[in-house]
Amino acid sequence: MQVLMRGKRVGVERPGRAQKNDSLIAMPEDTSAIGYIKYLGKDLQSSDLRVGMKVCYGKNRHELKLNGADILVMEDDNIYAIVEDSGAEDKKASA
Repeated sequence: MQVLMRGKRVGVERPGRAQKNDSLIAMPEDTSAIGYIKYLGKDLQSSDLRVGMKVCYGKNRHELKLNGADILVMEDDNIYAIVEDSGAEDKKASA
């Protein structure tokens, strides 16, 4: 199935159940507002958002289940931040 977002909409894949991350903090699924961009609307092709980016998003969204994955559809201005893992930078600094 091919999914084409319209306008300035973004499809964000919600991660699975709560997991421990590198800082040993468990984030429950219902309070986590972090996901990965899976789809971009046609009007966002030239923006700073890219498929695969880890992002922090707000509450204004619609929830869908596509091909077994939870997808959140939202306007691009509902994405508050791009999350970059610092693990790669820490490894470079120590090398």
